[in-house]
Order: sequence, then C-alpha cells, then structure tokens
Amino acid sequence: MAQTTGAVVFTGALIEYTIDGGTTYTDISGFGKVVTVEGGERNRGEYFTADGDTPILKAGKRTKQTVTVDAVYTVTLTDPYKVIRDIHITAGGGTTTTIPMIRFSPGGGNTGDMQFVTNANNRVLVNITDPQGDVEPGDIIPFQVVVDTADLTQTVVA
Repeated sequence: MAQTTGAVVFTGALIEYTIDGGTTYTDISGFGKVVTVEGGERNRGEYFTADGDTPILKAGKRTKQTVTVDAVYTVTLTDPYKVIRDIHITAGGGTTTTIPMIRFSPGGGNTGDMQFVTNANNRVLVNITDPQGDVEPGDIIPFQVVVDTADLTQTVVA
C-alpha cells in the first residue's frame, strides 16, 4: 500500500466556541493554541472462569471526554477569558445554552474538512484558569478552558 499524502497539521486549525447553544460561533483561533481531547474510552468487563486461561470480555459504555483549550489571556471584556469566566462563576456553572460548546477543525474549517464539537445538551464547564505568571521573563499569560462532554460529534464542514 502506498504511503498517504493526506496528512493534516494543526497549525491552521479553526478553534471556536459558542455560548448560545450552537447558533453563533466565535472564532478564537487568534487566541487559542492547543486543543487537547482526553477520555472517551469504552468501559469493558472481564471475568475469569476456572476453565480457561483468558478472560471473557464484554464491551460497556464510553466514558466522558474532556476538551481543554489553551489560549491567550487578555483584559478586554468581550474576549474569551472574560466571557467564559463569567459563566463559570455563575451559580450552577451556566445553563445548557450558556455553557460553552467548543468546536474545532484541525484542517482549518474549509468545506470538506472534519470538525469536532462538544455535545449540545450534555456538557459541563469544569474550569477556566485565572491569570498567573512571573514578572521577570515577560512571558505571555495563558489560560485554559476545560469542558467535560458526553461525547464529541464529528461532522464534515459544509
């Protein structure tokens, strides 16, 4: 089989969020740097019997997924940090509509690219880190947004 030529790099990824239930997405590619997805493993059961050297295996349900976005902290009131932090500190952590949905397209969000989006009805804004740093080196201040989601939906950009 010939080696693929269709590899995708994340350097031109499109990173977005919405706080209106998925109606309007805000492009935060100019703020975001890293998207990390963890979890989603399938639970499984195993049982050893007296007869046999290997277990009986059965598939269970999938675990939640955690999506983390690393982005640049800014002080503008309409920038992602302030908007998302206000939701996080609200009693109950927001509503089904206002809890941020994260959507990203590794290929840049062009027609035909794959995109991934957090579950529209089953997600929790777990954390948004507050700014911190060292005064000496002049480093850019980052923050992280962490959203737990029942699953990620994969679709093709139309």
